[in-house]
Amino acid sequence: MKQSQPLRIEYPDLASLITVKTIQGRLWFVNNRALEERILGYYAKYVEKFEVTTYGIVLHGSHSHHLTMFPNCNRAHFERDFNARTAEAVRALVPEFGSGPLFARRYAENPLGLPSDLEDYFLYCALQPVLAGLCKRIGEYPGYN
Repeated sequence: MKQSQPLRIEYPDLASLITVKTIQGRLWFVNNRALEERILGYYAKYVEKFEVTTYGIVLHGSHSHHLTMFPNCNRAHFERDFNARTAEAVRALVPEFGSGPLFARRYAENPLGLPSDLEDYFLYCALQPVLAGLCKRIGEYPGYN
């Protein structure tokens, strides 16, 4: 029997790096303050609703990362709702988007087994604009706060 999706194991005591990418790496999450605020508002709403612990979220042009712990083992529900609202926000606030799916595939999840992993991945996410050459210092990046 062929499995269509990878198994998803819940880790209530481990944070996870969650990554979701847009179809064809299209740059939908750029230069749109209203979109950024809407997505971050939904993220805050679902963090509270699903009682998860968040360590950070980063919206890059073609993908997003968030570092989150799901103590109630409800990652699938959180991702379903948050990603659906993100797609709706892009359709509503990015006129050139058109229609169709936003995301290339389901989210990727990487459990972080060591406390040092959380710090390493936080810095990885936060410093991506510097690593990508978009700015020399993270404080120069428009979406950083």
